[in-house]
Amino acid sequence: MIVIAIDPGIRIGCAVCMDGPYRTCTYDQSTLADFYDTLRAADRVILEDFDTGGRVDHNMLRTVQVIGGVKAVCLLHHVRFELQWPQERRSFIQDAIDLLKKQGRRVVNTKQEDNHEIDALAHLLAWEHYQTHPQDRPKRRGEHV
Repeated sequence: MIVIAIDPGIRIGCAVCMDGPYRTCTYDQSTLADFYDTLRAADRVILEDFDTGGRVDHNMLRTVQVIGGVKAVCLLHHVRFELQWPQERRSFIQDAIDLLKKQGRRVVNTKQEDNHEIDALAHLLAWEHYQTHPQDRPKRRGEHV
């Protein structure tokens, strides 16, 4: 099973699990066609959802557009997708950093130089955890306890 987790935005972080070690990469606006083409091979896509909080700037608009594009590709190619809020990955950030370091990767996660691959991998690790521990998933807005 091929699972792709996505941290959307102007720079798009991706994490892939294909019955082996996790792989990560980053796409930007100039490689969007390649990014969307990659999704067609997935069995499932885990996509970070987004809430504008009532205001939208240029970066937020790009994020919303990427999310819409991912949903469209998944629907057109019959790829299952699930949305996760950013807070659903937070507990898995350090695990993602540790995994990337084990792979010998340079890991940067600061406000000045954000690594979207860390966030995407954290989403993938969170999704895997919630498959076997659904009670750990944070409640989403509008869900009843």
